[in-house]
Amino acid sequence: MKIMKRQEFLATPSGTLYQEYEPSFFRDLQIKYDLIGRNDFVVQNVSHGAIKCEGPADMLLQLDLAQFDGRSVEMDFDCCGREGIFPDDDALYAVWEKADIMALIQKLAECL
Repeated sequence: MKIMKRQEFLATPSGTLYQEYEPSFFRDLQIKYDLIGRNDFVVQNVSHGAIKCEGPADMLLQLDLAQFDGRSVEMDFDCCGREGIFPDDDALYAVWEKADIMALIQKLAECL
């Protein structure tokens, strides 16, 4: 894993696995895709935002059905949106390297 500032991070290729990083704190696992302009990009959340839904209201409904009726929540790992945060250039990102991703894949395979 490599910690980098925003401008370096924006130069990473489409398909970069990362987490927003504040000293000693990692946020959700996400995938960075193509840039939109010079300071925005397409992003896919791989954790909590990957619920298959038709929008925010439907996501809340799906979560309520899961919590109160025991229904399964279907995940959608092809749903992307804009990052659109535009933090300053000192914002930090923890970028996963190939070895990190391979180790995660092996660990996830153990869950099957």
